[in-house]
Amino acid sequence: MSLHPVLRLLLLMMARHGREALSRLVKAVRRIRWLLLSIAVIYLLVAPEPRPGGNWAWPSANEWVLALRRAGVLVILVSAVEFLRQTTPAVTTAAAIAAILKPFRWLGFDPERFAMRTAMTLDAVPRTAE
Repeated sequence: MSLHPVLRLLLLMMARHGREALSRLVKAVRRIRWLLLSIAVIYLLVAPEPRPGGNWAWPSANEWVLALRRAGVLVILVSAVEFLRQTTPAVTTAAAIAAILKPFRWLGFDPERFAMRTAMTLDAVPRTAE
């Protein structure tokens, strides 16, 4: 099984930023290892497709592939967020979020406030993750 093209692209982009960027990515994925394991267990043991004959003893190859894909999607998302966090200042990310969410202002949603809270969270993530 080869790497998903999106994950491969993210890894190449992280590699361009040096060994430290890849190290931080590995740490981010390592932090969610139990979540990845629980997703795989759920897809393997709790949510298997019923089979003729009722053989529930061992997951089929398709169930293994599905479990790994679901966990892989989370790895891709974490990699993308970590890349964004490392390459884009929190203030720039907050400004982009505020611009995207401006159409929801008519619902009483304050995009600037949400963007500022997101920026503060992005600034706090590296400090609290260690």
